[in-house]
Amino acid sequence: MGAHANGIGSTVVVRNAIAPNGSGHGVYAEEFGVISVLGDVTANNGSANIGAKALTGGEIIIEGELKVGGAYIQVDGIVKTQAQYEATTTKAGYLTYTGGTSTVWVKGETPSVCEIGATKYSSLSAALTAHTNGQTIRLLDNIEHNTTITINGKTITFDLNGKNLDVSVSSGNGLYVSSGGIVNMSGSGNFNVSSSSEDAVFVAGSGSKATVTNATSTKDGGYAGAWVQNNGEVTVLGTAMGAGSIGTGAFVNIGGKITVENASGSYGVFTTGSGSQVTVRNVTVTGSGNGVRAVANSEILVLGDVSASGSGSIGAYALTGGQITIDGTITASGGATYITVGATIKTAAQYEATTTKAGYLTYTDGTNTVWVKGETPAAPICEIGATKYSSLSAALTAHTNGQTIHLLDNIDYNTEIHISGKTITFDLNGKNLNVNNPAAVGYGLYV
Repeated sequence: MGAHANGIGSTVVVRNAIAPNGSGHGVYAEEFGVISVLGDVTANNGSANIGAKALTGGEIIIEGELKVGGAYIQVDGIVKTQAQYEATTTKAGYLTYTGGTSTVWVKGETPSVCEIGATKYSSLSAALTAHTNGQTIRLLDNIEHNTTITINGKTITFDLNGKNLDVSVSSGNGLYVSSGGIVNMSGSGNFNVSSSSEDAVFVAGSGSKATVTNATSTKDGGYAGAWVQNNGEVTVLGTAMGAGSIGTGAFVNIGGKITVENASGSYGVFTTGSGSQVTVRNVTVTGSGNGVRAVANSEILVLGDVSASGSGSIGAYALTGGQITIDGTITASGGATYITVGATIKTAAQYEATTTKAGYLTYTDGTNTVWVKGETPAAPICEIGATKYSSLSAALTAHTNGQTIHLLDNIDYNTEIHISGKTITFDLNGKNLNVNNPAAVGYGLYV
């Protein structure tokens, strides 16, 4: 390493410090040792280099620059990038990096985290204030931003430049776009937006658009990861997520469009109003909400699958003219309902005899429709009342005292039928019920 001070009373003063190999430190102070560098520290021979390392009370003062190939600074085992200095310095004219007991001070101006053209900015807030319509903010470092980004009536592009822009707020929306504002992103990296107070991404008004990587609301009470209304548009390249008992991944209200890869929450996707549309790859929900819910002549297209689990949950729910198209499958488990159209519950087997969309199974009450692509489910072989079942086992499990199982086809049943403490009637309906239990122990019918 270039310089090392170990122990109380140990002091090193050096003009320039250079790490001689690819795994050493530029300067290292430990056990209350102190190092003062009057010039620069260079540790750029390899990714294992650490520019300045301070441990257990060590102190390092650097008057010049840190030139590193690996970690910029490590204090008390915590790695710090150039931008991760303390908000308040403990040495005037220096940036302070501390891990609690140990400190590194580096002289110089606050490092830049982004730029607009040739002008660099030490904070995203400063760049946003300076930004004018059509300009690009290019990231120079990962940025953690904790206030709402508001874009009204202008276009902004975030060139991520291989970095991450993480917007996380505790008050208001993370990203608010209106009046024809447009938020674009380019380059590799992630643009993540979250709010613990309201909708993470909120876009309203014709011509208003935003693209983000992930949108997450952790606030219960009907808030969404991505919320669009009045003909706005949002693209979520990753996941839109809501929280709590009625949180929604992606919500479109009174016209607008969301395109999202994955949606989750109590409600995965919720649309309401003519012109409201969502295109989503996959949806996963748990609890008592809906995988996808289209209301009031709105539309949802699912390119993949819908999974809903939990008592009271519904895989797909269309009402007051809602339409839902699912290119994959619906998995309803843990007491979840497969499909509801209007007030009518539908099992997977209760599709229409004639489809209204080629290649899809049609579930409708005449006003509301869900289309599901895929293999035709096994035809129902019996029913209890209006509910059809594709297996006798399922009907026997659902049967309650006094009900009749009405056969729709001949049934060969290869296990014991056990009836205890209730009355069951088999309406053969001109069909045959053949029970043959091949087990070495057991009965065909046990009452």
